[in-house]
Amino acid sequence: MELVYFGLFDNCNARCNMCECWLAPRADLPLAHYRNVLSAVLSLRPRAVRFTGGEPLIFAELPELVSQAAAEGVRVSVISNGRILGPGKIRALIDSGCTEMVLSIDALREKHDRIRGTPGLFDRCMEAVADLHEAKMDYGVNTVLQALGADDLASLGETLRTQPNPPSWWHLIPVRGDDALRPSAVQRARMQELIPRLRERMSQAGTRMVAADDPFLDAGPEPCTVPTFTSYVRADTGDIFGCNMLVYADPPLGNVLRWRAQDAWNSLEAHSLRDRCATGTNRSCSRCDPSSKAMNHVLRELAASVAPEESL
Repeated sequence: MELVYFGLFDNCNARCNMCECWLAPRADLPLAHYRNVLSAVLSLRPRAVRFTGGEPLIFAELPELVSQAAAEGVRVSVISNGRILGPGKIRALIDSGCTEMVLSIDALREKHDRIRGTPGLFDRCMEAVADLHEAKMDYGVNTVLQALGADDLASLGETLRTQPNPPSWWHLIPVRGDDALRPSAVQRARMQELIPRLRERMSQAGTRMVAADDPFLDAGPEPCTVPTFTSYVRADTGDIFGCNMLVYADPPLGNVLRWRAQDAWNSLEAHSLRDRCATGTNRSCSRCDPSSKAMNHVLRELAASVAPEESL
């Protein structure tokens, strides 16, 4: 085990058009519950823990969980939509041992706000970028590619590239699940021309761009080793999944509240999944894409800078 996505809950303060988290029932679990689940996860000796949601910053006691993970020598990152990420929260996360923030920015100004269903969110994200610069904290950017924001891709890249603190990496994620949100054929053709050039320009600014040249190419399941080193844990239920892309596609492999975490990680179901993924025969992997697979390998590289006593 090297990388764990720790999904706190579906609770969210945005209304993104590609996500239904904001429609899901709200979790209201105490810190003790999350500590218990995190302790089970940390028993696997991961090198990195990624707090995600929903919107993790909604949980007021998140810094305590960050501190719990960081105390074990784990590389900690937090994914946020940026709405409530200000200097105070950044400082609390840094002081707790958080290494990296991840911001979700899909387009410029009103287009981003429309995609995320939250007026003023783009401006808040850019304020957060400035606050991260002031705090000297690393960050990455996730961008969900869809029709509404596709025409902003070059301008968004230029905006990120010219910041005093460009992101360490920029991950382009093709929208999934709703064909109405997919870019048109014309937009897709433009992307295929743009992405290689954009990758070079971002590299000149020190930003690693993680993106397929044709993000929407449907190649079907391909051989993949990601489930051999990563997992996704739903912290509200304790369910453990093969990776972040299989949370809503495959059944859980086990439950870290009802089983020993090592037993869940080493279950017959887990080994069977890894075998199917390795041979490209896990049909649920059809919802994945090359850049998301590649991003997990990038995160694995980043996690390699941390070496707990033992990794299972």
